Amino acid sequence: LGDMCDEIQKLEFFLPTDDLEAFGVDLSRHNPLRPEKSLLRLIRLQVERIEKLFADGGQVVSYLSLDGQRTMKSLISVCWQLLMKIKLQPEQVLQTKVALSPAELRRFKFKHVMGLEGGVPVLPGDGHDYGH
Repeated sequence: LGDMCDEIQKLEFFLPTDDLEAFGVDLSRHNPLRPEKSLLRLIRLQVERIEKLFADGGQVVSYLSLDGQRTMKSLISVCWQLLMKIKLQPEQVLQTKVALSPAELRRFKFKHVMGLEGGVPVLPGDGHDYGH
C-alpha cells in the first residue's frame, strides 16, 4: 500500500482485480488531488486485511530465538507504524510514497539497540512487550 502512488504512475497495480471491480474503482481516471471515495474505501479494506495478517503473524514471534524475536519485533513495529499512517490518512498513499521520517527511524533504531522492540498491539503480550 505504501507504494500505491508509484504503482499508479507506472500503471502497475498490485490490488486484487476483484476488489477493484467490486468497489467500482477506475484507476485510469485517478486524480491524486481528488481521489475517488471508492478507492479510499478500498484502501481502508486493504488496511483492515493487513491488520489481521499482522495479528496472525505476530503470534509466531514468541517461537523464535531471542535474536529472532528482537529482529521481528523491530520489523513488525516499523511496518505497523507505516500501516497506521495509511490508516489515518488513506489518501496519502495516492500522493506520495509512505515512509517514516528520519526522526521516527532513529527512534526505532534506538529502541532496537536498547532491546526495547515491540510495543505494538499485534505482538504477543499486552502490546507493550519489550522482549525482556
